[in-house]
Amino acid sequence: MPHLVVEASAGVVGDANKLLAQLCDLASSFETVDSASVKARYYEVNTWTTGEGCPNQFLHVDFSVLAGREAALRGAMADALFARLQEEFSFSHSSGELVITVEIREMATESYRK
Repeated sequence: MPHLVVEASAGVVGDANKLLAQLCDLASSFETVDSASVKARYYEVNTWTTGEGCPNQFLHVDFSVLAGREAALRGAMADALFARLQEEFSFSHSSGELVITVEIREMATESYRK
């Protein structure tokens, strides 16, 4: 537990290993997260489409944590990850070329096994 999954359209992320390391460090700083438990992976998407008016490039992070954390903590996690991604990809995001999204997901303790 926690799982950090980054998906991005092809060519958005220059150094995926560096980005994953940065996001792992950030995730490890969150209250209730043990750094030894964080698992991160990156998927470059070569085939995608977007709706009319949506930027053509995307970067999405799913951060899955065991259920039970308060909504305020999950919101703070989302805010911190989003801010870090905005900082890293500021030009593409601010120019409207890239949409960045983050979702904090809760894994059911009744069905998650490690």
